[in-house]
Amino acid sequence: MKATISRFTSSLMSQLGGWLTEADAASLTKDIRVAMVSAMLDALKGQTTRPPVWNKVIYATSIQTLWYLRTDLMAMLSEHCGETLAREKLVEITEKFRGAMPREQMPKKSRFNK
Repeated sequence: MKATISRFTSSLMSQLGGWLTEADAASLTKDIRVAMVSAMLDALKGQTTRPPVWNKVIYATSIQTLWYLRTDLMAMLSEHCGETLAREKLVEITEKFRGAMPREQMPKKSRFNK
């Protein structure tokens, strides 16, 4: 059911905004997922216990789901490597969403994020 809703949402978004094709969305979802997992691996530094957000990111079926998991990722990264480093990693990951999320939902580029 989730996959059907996700596919419908992606199709609807591409029709309304002309954003991404289904193949582009799948590729971008994979790219963002890899970036999120990589950030978690860096923060965990070889620990074998995975945080709850790990499985949520691995099994996320859409870009929108990954977008909302950024909050959980920020909390996990802050806990393991500090807020400053977590914020820097999250800014990099958030930029990967540009063009896939509505412009109003994206943070504005500031002189600090260049």
